[in-house]
Amino acid sequence: MDEKNCSSIVIKTNHTLIQLRYNEITHIESSGSYSLIYTLLFVRPVLVTKSIKVLENILANQDFFRYHHSHIVNLTHVLMIDLIKREIKLKTNQTVPISRRKFTKFKNTFTNYNLNLIHES
Repeated sequence: MDEKNCSSIVIKTNHTLIQLRYNEITHIESSGSYSLIYTLLFVRPVLVTKSIKVLENILANQDFFRYHHSHIVNLTHVLMIDLIKREIKLKTNQTVPISRRKFTKFKNTFTNYNLNLIHES
């Protein structure tokens, strides 16, 4: 089955394979040719051997948005956008910056995403 049509992803770390459901991933941060995946399940981020570009392609049809050259966020975990500081506050209480170049696009994507949720209810 294609990963884009599943509700989870299997990621490989140095010594383990971990199955994560998309809704358990809060955000992803680039770390060179590796990526740090932040989840609801683990206190520390999971270091994976995939670049952020590869993960962006895998998550393309899910509720994820690349809002910075080194960050991807799961839209379901965004609590609010600080319009002055250009920051995203996640439901986990973490704060992450939005690039100036992608700020308007992220704000529009987030607004439309939430409007779609309201109409689906």
